[in-house]
Amino acid sequence: MAYAAGQVGKESYVHVSDLTQSQKPRLSDVQSDEVGDWSSDGDSVVFSSSDPLNPGIHDRNPDGVNQRQVSCGNDSGARWSPDNKKLAFISDRAGNPDIYVIEKKVEDGLCELEEDSGMGMYQLTDTEGRESDISWSPDGRQILFVSERDGNPEIYVMDSSGNNQIRLTQNDKIDFQPVWSPDGKNIAFVSDLDGDYDIFIMDSKGENQKRLTNNDASDVNPSW
Repeated sequence: MAYAAGQVGKESYVHVSDLTQSQKPRLSDVQSDEVGDWSSDGDSVVFSSSDPLNPGIHDRNPDGVNQRQVSCGNDSGARWSPDNKKLAFISDRAGNPDIYVIEKKVEDGLCELEEDSGMGMYQLTDTEGRESDISWSPDGRQILFVSERDGNPEIYVMDSSGNNQIRLTQNDKIDFQPVWSPDGKNIAFVSDLDGDYDIFIMDSKGENQKRLTNNDASDVNPSW
């Protein structure tokens, strides 16, 4: 298990814990604010850092070796593709929080690259609204995300290349935290359609939306 830990008023770092042991060794060498994702093969943990000297996405083996910085800037929300060959993340390097993808084969030095350099980093969205909440489809062909391009947070889907961006939810409420079902046929998400956060489900085309929870509490972070 990987998690970020720090005392109030002090820097936080990523730690990794073997649940069979009491030891909780520190994984990151830089200040770390967010654990992004584990690779599906368990060989990589990605995390974001706002360290003034090393801001961006970092990647490290859970054994604590081979740490590398894979992006530079105000980058967060990193998610591995199912085949572990690409890393999607949020960055405001172009002035607004948009979605980018880095190919895993890219080595250190990416900080000096531009997104159109042909060296393995690509910008997938380019809007005036904020993008967030990345979720790869199980087959790696599509990416769910949240965008505020139309004035409020709505759920969109696009090809992993950034093409065919389609809005799936259509309301004036907040829709966020979309996640694919394991078979890729359905999507769970959170909405405040009735004034509080509930869990909903819809098919992969945004149709057949159905509420799963209905209470006065805030129900968030769905996971299949």
